[in-house]
Amino acid sequence: MIEFKEQMKGISAIKKVISSLIGEHEAYQSAMEDLPVSAEVNGKLIIDREIIKCQFTIHHNNAVVHIMWEDYGYKAYKALGLFGTMNTDWQYFRTISDSALEIKDKDGKYKIKINYAS
Repeated sequence: MIEFKEQMKGISAIKKVISSLIGEHEAYQSAMEDLPVSAEVNGKLIIDREIIKCQFTIHHNNAVVHIMWEDYGYKAYKALGLFGTMNTDWQYFRTISDSALEIKDKDGKYKIKINYAS
């Protein structure tokens, strides 16, 4: 499990994404959008800015991002080293600039970048 301070940073990052997508006053709800997603596994870029549906949700004690890989042609996303659901308990989340969210696993095996603003 990720340390508490990092969990809070992740929740703040996802709140920023939701605020950007649907408005600041709606930040404790959920947002779902088709967005450009890039994924790097073991240092190799395997997906580069492909439009994929992403859902961002804030819960009572964590925040979750769902990426609908299967719906966009990546039926074997797990074999690629990716996850469909990531949350602030187990992954690191941070905004990089005012337009992108970065997700990293604890072991540094994968990194996902979601561009949520143009």
